Amino acid sequence: MNKTILLTLLLLAFSFEIVAQNLTAFKNDNGKWGIQNEQKETVLEPKYDHIASFNNGVAKSFIGELSEYGEPKNGLYGLINENGSILFEPKYNFIGYFNNKMARVFIGALNLYGEPQKGLSGFIQKDGHVVISASYDNIGELNKAIVTACKDGKWGIIDTTENVLLEFKYDNISNPSNGFYKTFEGVLYEDGRPKQGLFGLADEKGTVVIEPKYNHIYDYRKTWARVYIGTTHDGCNPIEGKYGFIDKLGKEVIPLTYNRADNFSKLGLAKVCKEGKCGYIDSTETAIIPLKYDHITYLRKGLATTFMGTTDDLGNNLEGKYGVVDQSGKELAPPIYDAIGWKTEIYVVAKKDGKFGMLKNGEVLIPFEYDGLSGFKNGIAIIFKGTIDEEYGSPKGLFGLIDTDGKIVVKMKYDMLRSYYENMYIASKEGKYGVITQDKKTILKFNYDEILPIEEGNGEYIPRTRIGEKFGCIDMKAHEILEAKYDQIELNSYDMGIIAVTLDEKTGLFDLQGKEILPIMYDYINVYDENKFAVSLNDEEFTVDRNNKKIEE
Repeated sequence: MNKTILLTLLLLAFSFEIVAQNLTAFKNDNGKWGIQNEQKETVLEPKYDHIASFNNGVAKSFIGELSEYGEPKNGLYGLINENGSILFEPKYNFIGYFNNKMARVFIGALNLYGEPQKGLSGFIQKDGHVVISASYDNIGELNKAIVTACKDGKWGIIDTTENVLLEFKYDNISNPSNGFYKTFEGVLYEDGRPKQGLFGLADEKGTVVIEPKYNHIYDYRKTWARVYIGTTHDGCNPIEGKYGFIDKLGKEVIPLTYNRADNFSKLGLAKVCKEGKCGYIDSTETAIIPLKYDHITYLRKGLATTFMGTTDDLGNNLEGKYGVVDQSGKELAPPIYDAIGWKTEIYVVAKKDGKFGMLKNGEVLIPFEYDGLSGFKNGIAIIFKGTIDEEYGSPKGLFGLIDTDGKIVVKMKYDMLRSYYENMYIASKEGKYGVITQDKKTILKFNYDEILPIEEGNGEYIPRTRIGEKFGCIDMKAHEILEAKYDQIELNSYDMGIIAVTLDEKTGLFDLQGKEILPIMYDYINVYDENKFAVSLNDEEFTVDRNNKKIEE
């Protein structure tokens, strides 16, 4: 083909596409709707009671009753393409959204929300071509050219040529999940959802994998799915029965012998319970963590808390003792403790007879004589002796520091210790606050009435200090940035290198070294970025830069 002719055709096609994209629906003086182009020229004569805006290259035409707001209420829909041509005249009571160039169509009664209620459903393509005729009582979502459908009250699976892949004999079939359809035989809710009955499986080709025989089938996780036989609540949620696992061929790879079973984790283990005892098994059904505990938590970082004692009907612990086990089944702490706190593969904080201590590889490292004990950070843990206020949870007593050898490195002489950055701790002594290190050095003198906790959720990274009713702040090395002499300190612009202060109802800005950016003279400052600030002064609003020079906008 001549290159000039080809280029002309391409330009014409492009121009036509631009015009097509600018077609709009309009209503004439008689209340009828048509289609016009950008020049207000009629492309499709007004004859419809309503035409929706173009969406995905098509517009829905409507003939019927309108609501008081002029929207379609009860009638028939047709379809118009982006060129203004009629694909088909109104004949459906409902046309859904186009997804992958397909949309559901429906003939019948709608509910109060304008959604299909009782009638016949099918699918059409974006060009108006009927893919699946509107002859089914209900229809699911298209998936790789096949779809679940209901006929004469029974569900099956068909393809887009309406060949029956799975016969219409089930009371419900779910939309596919992880490559499988759940088939169901039993009692339904009014909206068609399963209420009580049995589940089976069919694959994405509509082939039966398992006929309905389980009271519940969970979704596949990789290659296996949990299955359950027993009593259920309405909605088929298990109450009491047996769990097992099936593979993608429907074979029971782990028989239904467990009173409880969770999915296999990334560690290749599943939490199970049998005859009231819980543990973890692998895919060969070997008990890696023996089934001997009355309760066991999920594995977190390869560790689980164990429990021996009484539980309620929901499996919640009532009265008993706690321990720790790792993913190999090794007990890091036997279940003889009142509570388990921070833990690693080596260390476990536990409570016994009302006192806290720490185990190392199962042996007592820190004796059970403390009223509070943290986990290790940089090889140091905080210890506490005293009482805890039951209402507010605040401690009253003495704090110190202890290392991984169980040696006290900072004597218990502080009213409060709180971990700060690296090897530093915010401390309180005789009503005053300062900062110490784990090697006993005082790097911020005890001059403050308070060093406030960092409010990380508000974008803060450093703490504010307080003396009386005045505030300042310190940096991550515990150096004072601003002395405590301001009415208010705002740290939510810290990530931009800015600290806002208020004094005598005037606001200014400082950098992270305590150097003034904007003087304390403004009624209001809004930080746009590190170099631009909206300010208010004497009822005048304007913008200034980092040098406090007005920016003309």
